Amino acid sequence: MSTRNVKRCLAVSAFVIASATVASNAAAAPVDNPGSFELGPTGPVPLIDFPAYSLGANAPAAIFVDLDASGAIDPSTSGAFFPAESTTLSGTPFAQLSVADGDITGTIDAAAGVAVISLRGQVTFTSTSYTCRTGAFTVTLSSPFPQGRFGKINDITVSGDVVIPPVQVNTRTGCSAAAAALLNSDLGLNGSATSHISLYKFISDRTITGS
Repeated sequence: MSTRNVKRCLAVSAFVIASATVASNAAAAPVDNPGSFELGPTGPVPLIDFPAYSLGANAPAAIFVDLDASGAIDPSTSGAFFPAESTTLSGTPFAQLSVADGDITGTIDAAAGVAVISLRGQVTFTSTSYTCRTGAFTVTLSSPFPQGRFGKINDITVSGDVVIPPVQVNTRTGCSAAAAALLNSDLGLNGSATSHISLYKFISDRTITGS
């Protein structure tokens, strides 16, 4: 759990609406076993740590990353799934984080133990009276230091900070100014405060090897 001012804990789920880009895949290093692996939330570490609210996710919840032989993520076969869960936010809405299939990009250098993953997302809050959404955001998740040994990555954590835009008023979905203001207050979203997103590749999943 973050040491920042966390008001509540949230077990949230998510379908993630996302589009993502990484500046260049030219630096991708070859991998000896191209194919798929998963990254997801783990233990007490929040999936999204808003400025004033921690948001986790229950299994099954993951992004599915498909590497090609160059070490680049193949956006055409990568995607995400996070099931929705109830929250303790004002109005007790369900929360969903969405990343669209095919909109995850990045590179994995197994020999160096370094990963960079970029995705674009949006969080949706749905209650009996409204559907409210944050603005869309793009975040780059990277390993904080080289991870793995002897050209193999068994497990790896990627994380990054991002300013998530506030929940937006939308009268067509019942998201009134009052509802948006309450959610933004609960989340601590003011247009400048940063949130932290973290994902983890489990050691039990496929080992990524590189030479």
